[in-house]
Amino acid sequence: MTQTGKIVPVDFSSVVKDTTLGSLFFATLREERADSFVLRFLRARKWNPEKAADMLLYVVKFFHCENIERIIFYGESEIDASMLHKGLVFFQGRDKLNCPIVPWWFSGLFKMIKPLIDPVVASKIQFCKTGAELSSFITSSNIKTNRDNTIDYKYDYIPPKMNENELMKDLEGKKTALENHRKTCEEFKTLTEQWIDVHKHRSGSSQSASSDVNKISNARNACEEQLLESSLKLDKYTRAKNIYDRL
Repeated sequence: MTQTGKIVPVDFSSVVKDTTLGSLFFATLREERADSFVLRFLRARKWNPEKAADMLLYVVKFFHCENIERIIFYGESEIDASMLHKGLVFFQGRDKLNCPIVPWWFSGLFKMIKPLIDPVVASKIQFCKTGAELSSFITSSNIKTNRDNTIDYKYDYIPPKMNENELMKDLEGKKTALENHRKTCEEFKTLTEQWIDVHKHRSGSSQSASSDVNKISNARNACEEQLLESSLKLDKYTRAKNIYDRL
């Protein structure tokens, strides 16, 4: 039984301006840094721009066609509560690189998707079966007792509070945050176009040319920070809280 309308006090409405690639790209980006997001696809496709672009477009299309925006909006309110209480999926602690520790069942899933993954990417994923093997990647304080170590951790699902998403009811606040975010997206897009253009027409290494590059680069970097900040502000109105917000 869904609790939509109780835990999440308002109905979903998309904040995507239109179905142009630019709007869908920024909607998919959400709270990630734009440059880091794009670089991920370039690295995954071994710096081949065409293949990276195809991969990025596929992700943008998936985000839009599968209505991920709506899933994020309602969050746990549309998930069977019994599944949440069973703790079939949860993160506990972090590894030595400060990344969240993945659930035990991922190894079975990985066997199915491995043939579809680039071999270089697949080689980066390693599985451990004992506490001794895990200790190469995770400090002992973050290894569960059923993996041969001493930490006494028991998963306990913390249910939603009826008022935890009250901010989502502030439609005026959402409107202001959305307008500011869209404005910042346009500014970042314009600065990125200028940044590309100034590199294309850069002649030699004159002091003037270097000054132009630095000026645009600094302005673009500052705008990227503003874009991230505006995304985080909008996120408060477009994402229901989950267990990690309650810990």
